Amino acid sequence: MALTKREIDQAQFDPKGGAWQVLMDDEVMGFGVRLLSSGKKSFIVRYRNPKGQTRMLTLGRHGVLSVKQARDLAIIELAKVAKNQDPQDERKQARGPGLKVSEFWERYLEAYAKRHRRSWRNDERRYLKNILPAIGDRVIWEVTPKDVRKIHQEIGNRAPVEANRVVELLRLIFNLAMDWEKPPRGFENPARLVGNRKGAGNGHVKRYREESRTKWLNREEISYLLEALAEETDIYAASAIRLLLYTGLRKSELLAAKWDHLDLERGELFVPERRADEDFTLPLNALALKELSSLPRQHGSPWIFPSDRNPEEHRRDVKRQWDRVREKTGLEDIRMQDLRRTAGSWMAQAGVPLAWIQEVLGQQSPEVVKVYARLAEESAQTAVDRYASALDLALKGWSHEGRGRPLRDRKTADQGIEFPGGRLYPIDLWLPRHR
Repeated sequence: MALTKREIDQAQFDPKGGAWQVLMDDEVMGFGVRLLSSGKKSFIVRYRNPKGQTRMLTLGRHGVLSVKQARDLAIIELAKVAKNQDPQDERKQARGPGLKVSEFWERYLEAYAKRHRRSWRNDERRYLKNILPAIGDRVIWEVTPKDVRKIHQEIGNRAPVEANRVVELLRLIFNLAMDWEKPPRGFENPARLVGNRKGAGNGHVKRYREESRTKWLNREEISYLLEALAEETDIYAASAIRLLLYTGLRKSELLAAKWDHLDLERGELFVPERRADEDFTLPLNALALKELSSLPRQHGSPWIFPSDRNPEEHRRDVKRQWDRVREKTGLEDIRMQDLRRTAGSWMAQAGVPLAWIQEVLGQQSPEVVKVYARLAEESAQTAVDRYASALDLALKGWSHEGRGRPLRDRKTADQGIEFPGGRLYPIDLWLPRHR
């Protein structure tokens, strides 16, 4: 039987069973978890090296690594064994006089980030730009809080929020290094962030204050944006930007969409592993369906937005085209993320329950969604006055001016409902379907 988190949590050390015991996994041969008398539980992998000796390699501590993450690491190490390599010897050699930050980074990227962090490209960018030049050649156990504070302050002079993100990445890297390797006695993570001056001792980095951005587009700004997009020569980029506005999807979710994920008949787009490894099916509104229906499919490419350099890959960004559009409209303070915020704020102004907005936008935290409610405060009274009738119509799928015609009918796609922020197209298609 495969090891599970529940089974490991419930496992107790037996004093009669020796200094330590091991629970083995039935799914990956050699993978298991070691129980110590101290109560610590660590993932391990057992194997025979090329000399026939039985070895046990520690992968990391239970609680820091999930069962899935540890099992993936075990598979990587066992693959080395199959190639007549000895992972334990390699680890000792890698330490040499001292494991460098740049050396551990390669392991972090391949064994952890690419497998478990959808934002690993951002990690790589932050490492190459900020971490590698500063401490890449340093022995990892010799990095001090002073070194991290220096990195944090230098970035913070121009980009305080980014400075916080870099230190958060460093904190994760050091946590994994301390778990996977054997740090010197007394070593503590040098990248510990605190949010207030009282807690910022010599071993901490004081977090820069972050203000939640509340910018969203009104009806006039949306019209400027759509006019500029109509003139954009890159039809795929223009379509992607419009769809970010129509759907509220994250840029990474939209650009990685495949034609196989799209069901035009049902009006749905499948979003794999949207959050916490859970899949999600997004109902598409009439504007999004019209946009996707008109988009030409590039022969031989499975992607809705194929790369302009390699059709076998999807686009990673549309920043160049976005910057052109912003310059044309004069909306240079608008960010691409604001399109997603616009979808949320318009839904909030229409009186859509925050739980539904959270479902559609795939937000994990209800606190994040409350930002949309704050954005709607200026129109709160009007929204309250219209809430009952508008929501009733939306849930039934009928338009304000369609004379009883379903709003899901594409012929009525240009109608919609007048709400405090302007005319919404069409609000019921932004709502999750509760069958």
